[in-house]
Amino acid sequence: MKTLAELAAIRERMQDKVNIREHNATMKIVVGMATCGISAGARPAEAGEVTRRAFLNDKMDLIEAEAVIDLIDSETELSARNAAEQMGGALGREIGRISSELTAIAAEFYAFVDYPDD
Repeated sequence: MKTLAELAAIRERMQDKVNIREHNATMKIVVGMATCGISAGARPAEAGEVTRRAFLNDKMDLIEAEAVIDLIDSETELSARNAAEQMGGALGREIGRISSELTAIAAEFYAFVDYPDD
C-alpha cells in the first residue's frame, strides 16, 4: 500500500496525461490515474462490472443496461445510434409517457363507471 506522499508523487508525474473529452456539449476531464489507483490496491473492473454496479445501485435501469450490450454488439451506425439513445433513457421516457396516458385513461374510465351521472 502506498503512502499519501507516494500517491502525491505519482499524481504529479501523471498530471501531464490529462485527456479532455467532449460529449453532448459537456466537457469531461479524464486524468490517467490508473497507475495510482492500482498501486493503492485497486483492480481493473471485470467485463460488465461497471454496468452491473450502476444497475444494482439504481443509476441505470434495465433498458439502459441492455443498451450497453446493444452498443457493444452494434454492427451499423444506425444500431449504434439507437443503442446510444436507449442508454440516454429515450425508450424509458417513452414508456413512462405511455404509462401515464394509460393511467389517466383508466382513471377516467373508473370515474365514469363509479359516477355515471356526473
